[in-house]
Amino acid sequence: MKIRLISIGRTEDDYIRIGAEYFIRQLRVYNPLEEIRIKGVKPGAKEEIGKSLDMEGDKILKRLDPRDKVVLLDRQGKGMTSEAFASFLDEALKAPVRSISFVIGSAEGVSESIRKRSDVIISLSKMTLTHELTRLLLLEQIYRGFTILRGKRYHR
Repeated sequence: MKIRLISIGRTEDDYIRIGAEYFIRQLRVYNPLEEIRIKGVKPGAKEEIGKSLDMEGDKILKRLDPRDKVVLLDRQGKGMTSEAFASFLDEALKAPVRSISFVIGSAEGVSESIRKRSDVIISLSKMTLTHELTRLLLLEQIYRGFTILRGKRYHR
């Protein structure tokens, strides 16, 4: 089962990029991870944000397969402990789906079409996080989830 991380924009901060690369390398031991980075659409004026989100949403939808389990990361989503996330990951990996696709929107969020397509909406924090930091934290939690499932010492 493949895990996919679909996100808008690129990481400009070195500390986030280096951290993300570290966890992507660590994850290879446990499960394949495909990362898809989609170029964001910059809105010109406030009233254009909805159009930008719709355009980004269309780009994301084109990368999703109907057989994917889509997990949207959103501050309004369901919070869970690391152990609960590990269980969620374990169940999702055993499900008859093509892949688990985690979606992280842009700084402006995601379109309604992505919300409707999502099977699950989860939150890493009730606080607002940048989409770049969300990517890093998600990668760490996926790695932590695998170490929990395998009984490794990383999670204490």
